[in-house]
Formats: sequence, structure tokens, C-alpha cells
Amino acid sequence: MRAYREHFRRQANSRIRMALCVGNPLIIALLDSRRIDPLEVLASDEIRFWIEVWRGNELSRVLESAHGNHEIRDILTKHDIPERKWAYSVSPSPTKFSVETPVERLHAGEGITLEREGIFTGSTLRIRRVM
Repeated sequence: MRAYREHFRRQANSRIRMALCVGNPLIIALLDSRRIDPLEVLASDEIRFWIEVWRGNELSRVLESAHGNHEIRDILTKHDIPERKWAYSVSPSPTKFSVETPVERLHAGEGITLEREGIFTGSTLRIRRVM
């Protein structure tokens, strides 16, 4: 949907039709529950996503909004997540299997953005302390 939106930004008079075909049950559930609104995705660069921070048995859940080119490390800083002994994952996973990644990766080298990690409207960024 983002690629479709970008195409029409460049060529406003284009007449390409879009069909939305989804096979991932998690994405279908997000569409059914209206956590993803295709019209919102087509109309805005903003990504609305959830952040779940697990501090031991305590969970805080916050709805965030940012552009796709926003760096994840900046979001973690906003939520007081240190650079070490923490890990994150994305749901639904942009790959076949959910992967938990050390937060240190976000602070090494080039900035890793929401879009690059597969975070889109309706996604959840899960962050938890690891020992």
C-alpha cells in the first residue's frame, strides 16, 4: 500500500487499480479488527503502531505515531530503554518466523528505521529485558 501511495504521489494522473491480497492470518486479523485501515495507509506517511515494554512481569502498552524513516533507537530512548540487556521483536513478523533481536544492533552503525524493520500501521514493537 505504501508503494501504491508513493506511485500516485509521483504520477497523480495514473489510473492503476489496486487489489489487496493477504494470506497472513495476523494481517487479516489486523484488517478485520480495523487496527489497519487501508485508506489511512494510502493517505498518510504516518505509521501508527503499538509499543509493548516488558519490565519483568510489568507491561506498558503505548500507541505511537511516526514516519517510516524514523529510527527505532530514538523511540527506545523516548521509552527509557538502555542500549544493553534488552531485545525487541515485531509482530506481525516481517519474516516467516518471529525473531527477537538485541537492542545493541540499533545503536551500532547506520540507523535502523521503522520501515526497514517491517513496522507498519497496526504492528506491535515488543521490547523486553533479557539477562
